[in-house]
Amino acid sequence: MPSPTAVIPQLALPPETEGLKTTYTLGGRTYATHRITGAGLYLRHTWGQIVPALFAEAQPHSTAYAWTYVYSPRPQAAGALIEGYNYSRSERDLAPPSGSWDRMGTQIWLNDSLIAPPRFDNSGKTPISHEDLLLNENFTGRAPQKVWLRAGWNKVLLKLPFQPDSGTRLKKWMFTFVLTDLTGRQALAGLIYSPDRALPSAPPALRAADRPPRLSLCVKTKKRSALFRSLSSPLAAKSPLLVLSRGFFRQKK
Repeated sequence: MPSPTAVIPQLALPPETEGLKTTYTLGGRTYATHRITGAGLYLRHTWGQIVPALFAEAQPHSTAYAWTYVYSPRPQAAGALIEGYNYSRSERDLAPPSGSWDRMGTQIWLNDSLIAPPRFDNSGKTPISHEDLLLNENFTGRAPQKVWLRAGWNKVLLKLPFQPDSGTRLKKWMFTFVLTDLTGRQALAGLIYSPDRALPSAPPALRAADRPPRLSLCVKTKKRSALFRSLSSPLAAKSPLLVLSRGFFRQKK
C-alpha cells in the first residue's frame, strides 16, 4: 500500500473484515498466504539483516496477521503465553501502555473476542533507566493469560502492526502465542492446531500434545523463501505451523 508513514494501526484490514482466507485483495493488489512453523516468531530480528528472520526487508508502518484454529477435545481452561515484544534491560524501552499488549498495537482474538492484556507494572513509568527492573513485561515474568477453549475448533487471530518508533529503540517485529496448562509449564494435551481445521490421522502412540500445531500469518515479502531461525518461546519445539502471505498491509489516512 502507498504512504507507509501515515499508517493507521487501528484500521480494520481484510483479515478482520472478510474472515480467514488464503488470499485477499486490497488496493488492487492480491495478498496470498503460506505456512511456517513456530509459536515464537521474528518477522524482523533486532539486528535486521544480520540475523535472518521472516522478512528480508520488513517495512515500518506495515501490518501482518497470523491465525490458526485450535481443536480442543472438550471445553476447558487453558493458559496462553503471549508476547508482542521481548524486553531486555540493556535498553531503556518504555513498557506497554495501559490496555495494550505492546507499543506496536498488537491485538489478539480468540473466537472473535479480544483477549485483554495484563496490567504491566512498569506501564506509564517514564523515563526508564538501565537500573529499573524488568517486571512483567515479558511473558516469562508473569502468569499465563487464562483463556477458555470450547469443545471443537477455536479461532485464533493476531494483528501485528510494525510501529518501530513507538517508544522502543530496537526495531523488533515478533510475537509469541502458545497454549499451555494453567501453570504455563506443560503443553496442553489433546490440542490440534490447523488453519484448515483438518483433524490429522495419527497412530495412538503419538500423543496430541506432540503433534506440531499450526498458525497462519498474512504479510508481504519479496521473497517466499524466508525461513525464521529465531524463536522466543521455550515450547518452540512443539510449536505451530504458520501460514504467511506474500504481502503485508500498509494504509494511508
